[in-house]
Amino acid sequence: MRAIVGFARDCGRDLWFILRMTVPLMLLAGFLGAAIATLLPVSLIQSLPVTALTILGIAAIGIFMPVPIAFDVVLAGALLAGGAPVGFVMVFLFTLGIFSVYSFMIIAGSISFRASVYLTATIFVLGFGSSYMAESYSKWQIDQTLKLLNISFEFSLISSAHAAEPARAVFPVVATGEGTITVSQAPFEPRSPAGAKAFTRLEAWNIGIDRPNEFSISDMHVPFVFTPGSISAADIDNDGDPDVILADNYGSGIGIFLNDGAGRFTRSGLDLSKLAEMQVINAAPVDLNNDGWLDLFITTFDEGNYILWSDAGQFLDEQLQPVANREDAILTVSVAFGDVDQDGYLDVVLGNHSAVRLSMAKGERDRNRVLINSGGKLDGRNFVETTGTPGETLSILLSDFDQDGDLDLIEGNDFDEPDIFYLGDGKGNWRRILRQDSIIPVSTHTTMSIKTADLNNDLEFEICLSQIAGRAQGASERLRMTDWSNYCKDIERSDDRAACQNNIDIKGWYPSGSFSMDLRRAEKCLEMGPDAELECVAVVIRDIAFRTKDPRLCDKISPWFFRVRKQCLLMTTTPKIRGKKAPEDGTQKIHIGADDSSEDIPQYFGGNVLLVKNANGAYEDLGKASNTSGN
Repeated sequence: MRAIVGFARDCGRDLWFILRMTVPLMLLAGFLGAAIATLLPVSLIQSLPVTALTILGIAAIGIFMPVPIAFDVVLAGALLAGGAPVGFVMVFLFTLGIFSVYSFMIIAGSISFRASVYLTATIFVLGFGSSYMAESYSKWQIDQTLKLLNISFEFSLISSAHAAEPARAVFPVVATGEGTITVSQAPFEPRSPAGAKAFTRLEAWNIGIDRPNEFSISDMHVPFVFTPGSISAADIDNDGDPDVILADNYGSGIGIFLNDGAGRFTRSGLDLSKLAEMQVINAAPVDLNNDGWLDLFITTFDEGNYILWSDAGQFLDEQLQPVANREDAILTVSVAFGDVDQDGYLDVVLGNHSAVRLSMAKGERDRNRVLINSGGKLDGRNFVETTGTPGETLSILLSDFDQDGDLDLIEGNDFDEPDIFYLGDGKGNWRRILRQDSIIPVSTHTTMSIKTADLNNDLEFEICLSQIAGRAQGASERLRMTDWSNYCKDIERSDDRAACQNNIDIKGWYPSGSFSMDLRRAEKCLEMGPDAELECVAVVIRDIAFRTKDPRLCDKISPWFFRVRKQCLLMTTTPKIRGKKAPEDGTQKIHIGADDSSEDIPQYFGGNVLLVKNANGAYEDLGKASNTSGN
């Protein structure tokens, strides 16, 4: 018994010694580390130029910070993926986690202050040296790439026609008019029995809708990877059957294919030289002047928005009218139409997108606008701007989801910027629904699509928000993806199949959205045909410019690839923001800049969201219960 007591006494004394010697130092080190992390966020470090002085400063920070030993690898991977300079990544890899102010104090107290200083200096020198060597190798690799591509600094700049937009005057909104919609209830029809496949695969050229496969390496980047050009069906010529309108961003502008009423289509002969010079993203058919003929609302990459007015189903260059957006707007990805002020004319909502990398800061150029149509006059100068946090809007919807007789608005934003719900008053004014209102409990994180409909026949609108399938929890186990080797095999025409396979081959050595520098990419460019080689070179230069933060490199991109050059300038002049990781429980409240994030609606990472109104007039998410949350 005496031995047990003695053993317990010795253990207690030793434990007290450890606690007395280490806990205060741990608390002090943690406080100092938190202070440094707050004063010097990663976003600030990423924006610094790579010089001997900045490397020394970051080495000192890395040595000072008390973090777990594996954290250096995690942070280095995140920085590299986010486009941070290689030198900064390497210095963190060598200094962060392996030593810290806590280790310094322990060694100084238990061995000697001199030993602690010597060890610190050794790690400091190793960190600085590794950073210098990594940055030197990166610059050598970039120089070799430029030499291999034979890049000249005397490429012509993009013409001034693309450089600026005319000033836009701002006028107050004037809204008048009333409107009433009556909805009656009818029972659902009985569910039909299971049978054979409802659809058969049919390539469009078989019925006369023919255009080449225009997707290429410059499309393998946000936002073009998901905005290759809109497809819509509408009766353009008022003959009683739906025609097809295709938008593209490769020089033909738009294509209208007229339906003969028997399911065959003929391309309409259009003489639209102005649109043919633009990179068209959307061509939406809508009657904006109430003349009974569908006009086309056009959005382009960095060349503004337009209305192509219909003249009894005919479209000519002189009928193309500019529609003002924000002066700093780059791209309108999504559009919605509805009579928000109840004057009998359809108004337009612009869902804007900054067209930069996801890790970069978004700003006012992403802010959306509601354009008021005054008696068929729609030039964009009569507008209301949305008030929530601006984000990259991929889906936007006008719908009277509260069913009070006037249109409401939902903005679906990609990634960290929250989706925003507005209630309309029928006069063109909007009230944002806040988290504190307890009306909308949650929305999706990577919102791709928003729809409202009465799904359960209770005469109340449900709201469905869908997002990227890969973001859903356990998606890798549930998704059935086509193997890349089989992706193109079912394409009928050999030229189309070859074009598809070429893009698949490119993805093998150029992952979408990747900006890591690899000399082999330049070598691959030189193996392509003449036209493809020039485009590939432009993309590689853009990536090098982004990696080196040098907008001067963008001037080397050929004027033929205006879109790549513009994106290069945006990516080298737009600051970065810290990314956000999906929490384990699948939800996250948003924190964006200086905005009051407590007002933002929480985001759900785990799947789709189905909002169903309850007896109190608020919504509940029944996505999991209805099997709609798993994409």
